[in-house]
Amino acid sequence: MTEPEARTVMWEARAAEGRLDELLAFVSAAADPSAQVYRSAGAQLRVVVIDPSGRGIADVPSNLVARAPHSWPFELIPRSAQLGYARPECGSVGTDVESWHSEG
Repeated sequence: MTEPEARTVMWEARAAEGRLDELLAFVSAAADPSAQVYRSAGAQLRVVVIDPSGRGIADVPSNLVARAPHSWPFELIPRSAQLGYARPECGSVGTDVESWHSEG
């Protein structure tokens, strides 16, 4: 039997008031080396990790977050398998996107 392919995990946490730098330091140290770490720039500062190893971030100290972190597994879909949508021609992106929304 074939082993299932590892799934990418998107992990997200909202930093507790005044704790963004500490949360970023914790996440950066805990994340798999292949993971990408992002921070938002909005009023509710969040940290997002895109982790192709599938590990995500475990056991975040509760004092660093405003609420429990969330995580979602994703699987990579080869671009050639994406529902038959052709890449829009330059200059017609808005029209094509609008038609995709109206079809669904």
